[in-house]
Amino acid sequence: MRNTVKKLTWGIGGFILMVFILTILVLTDFQQKMEKREYEVQLKALREYSELDAVMVERTLEGYLSTMEGLAAVLSVGSPELKDGMEYLKSAAGSQDFKRLGLVDTDGILWATDGSKVDLSDRSYLQQIREKKPYVITESENSRITGQEIFVIAIPVTGAEGQIKWILHGVMRLEDFQPYENIETEQARRYIQVIDRRGNYILRNYYIDSGMPSYDTFFEGLQLSSGDMDAVEIMAKIKAEETILTERNYGGTDYIEYLQPLQLNEWYVVTSLQKDDITLE
Repeated sequence: MRNTVKKLTWGIGGFILMVFILTILVLTDFQQKMEKREYEVQLKALREYSELDAVMVERTLEGYLSTMEGLAAVLSVGSPELKDGMEYLKSAAGSQDFKRLGLVDTDGILWATDGSKVDLSDRSYLQQIREKKPYVITESENSRITGQEIFVIAIPVTGAEGQIKWILHGVMRLEDFQPYENIETEQARRYIQVIDRRGNYILRNYYIDSGMPSYDTFFEGLQLSSGDMDAVEIMAKIKAEETILTERNYGGTDYIEYLQPLQLNEWYVVTSLQKDDITLE
C-alpha cells in the first residue's frame, strides 16, 4: 500500500513538474515571439522615420533650388551686364537664406555679393553646368573665402540665345542647414546624420543623451566600430547607392542604423537608434 502511495505521489509530482516545465517553455517561446515581433515593428518604424528624414532634407534642398531658379530666370531676361546682374543679386541677397550669392563668369571667376572675387576655374561642378547639367549641389568643403564648412548650389544663367552666360552660385553654411529644427519630440531620440559619398558630415542632429561618440568623419566611425557588416562592405554599398540596414557597436553601445541615398543629391541619410530602444530588454 505504501509503495502504491509512494508511486502515486512521485507520479503526481512528476506530472506537475512536466506541466511546470512545459508552461515555462510555452511562456518563453511566447516571450521570444513577442520580442521578435516588437523588434520587427520597431525596425519598420525606423525605416519609415528614415524615409521621413530623407524627405525633409530633399524638400529643404528643393526650396533652395527653387529660389535659385527664380533668381536665374530674372537674370536671364534681357541678358543684363555683369554689373547690373550683381546689383540685382545684392538687392535680393538680404531676403535669401544663402550666406553668399554670386555670379561666375566665363573665365571661372566668382563675383560675390559680399564684394569678394575668387578664381573657381578649377572646380569640377562648373564644368558639369557647362555640360548642360541643370544644377549641381556640391559636397561639403571649407570655404576659400571664410574657411567655414559650406556647400554650394550652382545653376546656369542663360543669355538671349540660350547660351550659358554666367553660373549662379549660392553658398550655404552647414551650420545654417537645419532641416530638422521642427522634428517632433516623440521622434527626437533617433540620431540623424547626413553624409556625402566620401563619409564627410553634412549635418549631425544629436538627440539628448544619444551616447553616440563623435568622429571626424562617418567613415572613421565605421572603421572604429564593429557590427554585422565590415566597414569596407558598408562603404562599398554607399558608393553603389544601396540602402543599408546594419547593427553597429559604437563605444560599447549597440545601435541599429538605416542608411539610404537621397534622390536629389549624392548624399546619404543615416538614421540611428540605440538597440535597447527597439527591444523589450
